[in-house]
Amino acid sequence: MTILEIIENLLKAFTAIVGLYMLFRGVFGIRRYVDKINLDKHCPQKRFALVIPARNEQNVIANLIRNLRFIDYPNELYDIFVIADNCDDDTAKVAREAGAIVFERNEPDKRSKGYALKFFISRLRTYEKEYDAIGVFDADNLVKPCFLKRMDAELCQGHIMLQGYKDIKNPYDTWVTQCYAIFNWQLDRFYHLPRGRANIGTLLNGSGFIIATDYLFKYGWETNSLVEDLEYAIHGVLRGVGVKWVHGAIVYDEQPLEFSTSWTQRKRWMAGIWYCTRHYSLKLFAYAIKNLNLGAFDVGMYTCMFLSGIIGMTVCIWDFINIWIASGVWPATQFLLWAAFIAIVVQIAFAFAVVHSEGKDMKKCIPGCLLCPLFNATTVLLSARAIIMPNATWVPIKHTRNIDLGYIIDQEDKK
Repeated sequence: MTILEIIENLLKAFTAIVGLYMLFRGVFGIRRYVDKINLDKHCPQKRFALVIPARNEQNVIANLIRNLRFIDYPNELYDIFVIADNCDDDTAKVAREAGAIVFERNEPDKRSKGYALKFFISRLRTYEKEYDAIGVFDADNLVKPCFLKRMDAELCQGHIMLQGYKDIKNPYDTWVTQCYAIFNWQLDRFYHLPRGRANIGTLLNGSGFIIATDYLFKYGWETNSLVEDLEYAIHGVLRGVGVKWVHGAIVYDEQPLEFSTSWTQRKRWMAGIWYCTRHYSLKLFAYAIKNLNLGAFDVGMYTCMFLSGIIGMTVCIWDFINIWIASGVWPATQFLLWAAFIAIVVQIAFAFAVVHSEGKDMKKCIPGCLLCPLFNATTVLLSARAIIMPNATWVPIKHTRNIDLGYIIDQEDKK
């Protein structure tokens, strides 16, 4: 066996181990979630500072503030804050008129949610009121009325970091939003839920998460990547603090309508994930071994997941070249076509299964299900790009879908 063959087999083994592990964990998401919490008997206790980092979000932010003002939680136990972050529109004015407390930040050289959250935490330390936890939302979000009650119930059990179910507020707009929706539903059902059931901790997922202020004030918000939520969750795992999954606390997120915008957004995500892979994978595995911590091992496997996708595609291309050299063009082409066909069929079938399992509108998701292999393939390409060109910049994504919660609920009822 040559050195190249040994390397190829090791790469195949790595890809297989990561894939089989994720499949094994995902199986525990097949059983539908059953809500066992009786919120009618739960008495709210914790005080929340709900923060919305926002840059030029005047079109959508008022809807979220109104939504948060009328959730099912005592008004005296939470306040709504907006970080108007390097804005050059009327975000601050609109947010104040909608009833939020607004902090304005102007540091053009430091643009990202991570910087905004760090700024907010520094202001919260000296604020006139004290809070038990903060809740982080994006300006385009909407939340179910029971969101804070569910989070409060979990905080009262002693959990420090909590992540809610991430749904999409415009899932059927275009095939791109459908692909985003399928991806998020897949994560919710087959990634987060199994880890919630196993009680090993999951990951923060952009928005709709809660963190206890005692923890925040002790450790601050120190992140360097473009996926500050993932990086902050990793920091917690390495301190022995996992993220509790709260399936019934639902937050709705707007997704881009166009593929070009999606490309820009995912380019940033993949650069951030590759940063976390480079800087934290080995630390997570070392921590897992030293402390026999399954949660750290699980997050370490997640940081390897996108790398395994790149390796899998590379090995497939390498096999194609070897078959071409050994047997000619046609056998190599047959191999490549069969491999592509199987991958496409499996992804499409799984996409339809995800839509069905989450009870979404199957007919409206047909384009997204059929095109999800393209969406996934471009994500792998962007992962490869991140390895070659790891330095990406934060680019704001414009949000325009001014939808209220009533419309979303009405669409779900019609389904």
